[in-house]
Amino acid sequence: MRSAAIRHIDYWQRISNDLHVEVVGPTFLQIASGMRLEVDVLVKNFGAEHGMIIVADASKIAGLHDAIIATGFGFSIMDAPSADRMYEREVAISVLLDWGWTGPDNEAPEWYRAAESGMSS
Repeated sequence: MRSAAIRHIDYWQRISNDLHVEVVGPTFLQIASGMRLEVDVLVKNFGAEHGMIIVADASKIAGLHDAIIATGFGFSIMDAPSADRMYEREVAISVLLDWGWTGPDNEAPEWYRAAESGMSS
């Protein structure tokens, strides 16, 4: 069976390809505590100044929440999707809208701008 991290990467890569969201993973990030942290996925320009960290294993970030936030990242502990889980565009959009766009306004994906303008109408 494929690891949770690999399933996360595959799933978020589908989101990236469809919704034009910048996704990196797995990756190492330097956080405020000085620790180098390995994360499953980093979703840039959403949720916090430097993006959202996604991990399937909560122990990877245990005791580091304050340092992660102080460094300018947000984080989410998500179960990795099962190998047979279908990509659901509406669910992905809902998650990203909930986190919010944090990149330059003029670089927000078209679907995001459309959803935001629809919400304010």
